[in-house]
Amino acid sequence: MITLFYYIIKVIICSGILYGYYHFALRNKVFHEWNRFYLLAIIPFSVLLPLLDVNIMAPADSDSKIVAAMQIVAGADEYVLDVNTGSAINWSTELITLFTYLSISMVFMAIFTTAIFRITKMIRKYKPVLLEKFYFVNTTEPGTPFSFFKYLFWNEEISLDGENGKRILEHELVHIREKHSWDKIFIHITLVVFWINPFFWLIRQEMSMIHEFIADRRSVGRGDVHAFAKLILEASFPSHSGILTSSFFQSSIKRRLAMITKTTNPRVMYLSRLMMIPLLFLLVFTFAVKAKTIISHNETPAVKLDQKYYVVIDAGHGGDDNGAMAGTMKEKDISLQLARMVKELNKNTNLELVLTRGDDKSTALPDRVKFAEEKNAQLFLSIHVASAPSTTEKGITAFISKRDLSRYDQNVRFASLLLSNLSNIYTVD
Repeated sequence: MITLFYYIIKVIICSGILYGYYHFALRNKVFHEWNRFYLLAIIPFSVLLPLLDVNIMAPADSDSKIVAAMQIVAGADEYVLDVNTGSAINWSTELITLFTYLSISMVFMAIFTTAIFRITKMIRKYKPVLLEKFYFVNTTEPGTPFSFFKYLFWNEEISLDGENGKRILEHELVHIREKHSWDKIFIHITLVVFWINPFFWLIRQEMSMIHEFIADRRSVGRGDVHAFAKLILEASFPSHSGILTSSFFQSSIKRRLAMITKTTNPRVMYLSRLMMIPLLFLLVFTFAVKAKTIISHNETPAVKLDQKYYVVIDAGHGGDDNGAMAGTMKEKDISLQLARMVKELNKNTNLELVLTRGDDKSTALPDRVKFAEEKNAQLFLSIHVASAPSTTEKGITAFISKRDLSRYDQNVRFASLLLSNLSNIYTVD
């Protein structure tokens, strides 16, 4: 549940940024076809982009601000996944939240189904007539004329022989030819699932206006723009309330009048669309590309030591003692490989790393203690790979001894430092 809502938040943020670009750079520009497909593309782009997971490896000491931003996003994703799998589930709260969300989705699905039912009922009530590539349905229904796919629902009170009737007819035919009904169906189905996203609602509202802009401009063509503007102003029929239909008598008359009389500026049109390219790159690198930290293996020691220090690395288990097992994997083998790798990576001449076992052999616990005492080691580190019956338990944990309280504070400091460094690689407990 936590992961699901985290995903929805990323969808909202992504769509908000893309819609913000439209609002400030593209809205009320005369390239309506471009705006139509841009608004439609926002939906699949916002829904799919957060699902992409492209990892790049970056050095831990990188000072790049871009890499740092990608590391923050990667860290946030890992944190959400860890919280989602590692925390106890509050079934009552989460089930109620999920049920509420799905119930609201069902309400919007019911509205969608009801709208389809009303349109099909009108088709059955009135006999459609096939005219060229569309069906003409002459009705007395309020809210007509409007179009839905290849059906043009006309109002018999409007004369087809008059100039106004011809202009309205051509206007609705543009909706049919441009297949605007598919846009409305697609957006409404999206809202059934992502009704919580306010920017998808704004896209639906803006898409309806763009459909009208396209139909207005195509139906006017080279005709009398002022006569068409007068027709819009004189429209006295009530607006159709259907959420899936395209009607001539729409609101926002002021914007429609401005669009059919507005002239184009090719330079402004080109620059407005060109700015979209860096925005898309920014979103891809923000939501899809994540930087994973790697530790650079330099020959130069990270810390200069003034004397010789001995560290005993103990590979847990060995020989007949397999330790934890998962399929064919054995704890004794993994701990030995890690111990060998730690010894191999050491480049500090004043740091002597010795292993309690260098191969797969049994070593009793008292013998490991005796070995560390003989080496007079300043540090004893035992490597283990734990197992747990629950798949939600994961991460790296440090255990320290409480037997010798005189070194307790030192043990705590070293364990904290160790986990702090390991947290750049993997989630720690």
